[in-house]
Amino acid sequence: MSRARNLLLLTLVISLPARADEDSYRYPWQVGASGGSRPWHVAGEVPLTTDSGRSPTVLRYLPDGKDVIVGWADGAVERWNLESRRRTWQVKPIDEVGALVVNPAGDHIAVFRARHNSGNQDFAVHILDSASGKSLAELGARTFSPFCKGRHLYPWRAEFDREGSLYALMINESSDNQGTCHPFLDYTIVRFDPSSTQPKWHYVIPIHGATRNPQGGYLEEGDCGVPIPSIAVGPDLIAGGACDAQVFFLDKATGKEVGRKPSPLTQYPNLPKSIVDFGGGVTNLAWAANGKRLLVGLGTQSNGWYYPGFYDNAQQGKPGPMKILGKLSGSRGDLLLSPDEKMIAVVANELDLFDLNSGQLIYQTNASESQVALNPRKAEIAILGTMQIFLHRP
Repeated sequence: MSRARNLLLLTLVISLPARADEDSYRYPWQVGASGGSRPWHVAGEVPLTTDSGRSPTVLRYLPDGKDVIVGWADGAVERWNLESRRRTWQVKPIDEVGALVVNPAGDHIAVFRARHNSGNQDFAVHILDSASGKSLAELGARTFSPFCKGRHLYPWRAEFDREGSLYALMINESSDNQGTCHPFLDYTIVRFDPSSTQPKWHYVIPIHGATRNPQGGYLEEGDCGVPIPSIAVGPDLIAGGACDAQVFFLDKATGKEVGRKPSPLTQYPNLPKSIVDFGGGVTNLAWAANGKRLLVGLGTQSNGWYYPGFYDNAQQGKPGPMKILGKLSGSRGDLLLSPDEKMIAVVANELDLFDLNSGQLIYQTNASESQVALNPRKAEIAILGTMQIFLHRP
């Protein structure tokens, strides 16, 4: 890791008005609040293992900002306290952890594989108690495709809302080998409520340009290439996107579509007219807490570029023009919003921290997708290494 790249100066003065209705905002990131510039750097490390054969895959903070949940390629899930540098518990609910999310209350964790292979039949989202690691429920273990007959859906991405419902983006497990259903073009969003293990509703993501089979499913990819869908759960709406570079909006209660935004890249004559031409699309979405600003990541697969940006006034599913923050190397990435909603961390081939108002790049370091988390209580970025967590602070 380059020291020179880790010591870029942070020159922004960021402040946040108090919000009495949001407890998590009582401890905003006071980055540069004193008026002086301060460099970000690796301020600490938390050793996770001495076994070089183990690989951590994903990292998420609990809402208190003191503990993190780490998922592993061997199926383990662990809770770590950053101050004591000690592991609180370890469980192994699954054979491989590809993704995990923590609910806003911090008491439940959703764990799933986020991919499928022919030797694995675990299609469930595993819900764990964050205090003990105890398994509480398995969601979607027998969720079938709405139109690819007999095909299971497995979870790709998921998010909790403030009420505890889980919204999962699920993908068809495989083709049927008869040319009647294309596995990579069958995407469904489902809602699971806390009191039930069965979906309350489902929404099938339409795929632009694909040939649909009258008997169910899609026959050909059309102009999509292999889409990389995404969802984000806001206070009232769900935002979703796929390979046609359109962002659509769903009502949380019913799953009905209430709005759709065409490809934002058509606004920029110096960028591709449509990101679909490069076999990419909307790869990442993230809402601000107030449900008005929506972060959007647009990725291209064939030429390897990633365009992060955002919409404002998106709370009714009819946002204004998108602001593109930059053009980065990498076909996809993570989008993370700082607790004061003034900065966005983009993780493509590296971590880039932008000021949302000016678009200025203020910090850059090495990082990989799914292995970066922002502390909800203070100015701290946790990045997974091969055997430890690196804590970056100003």
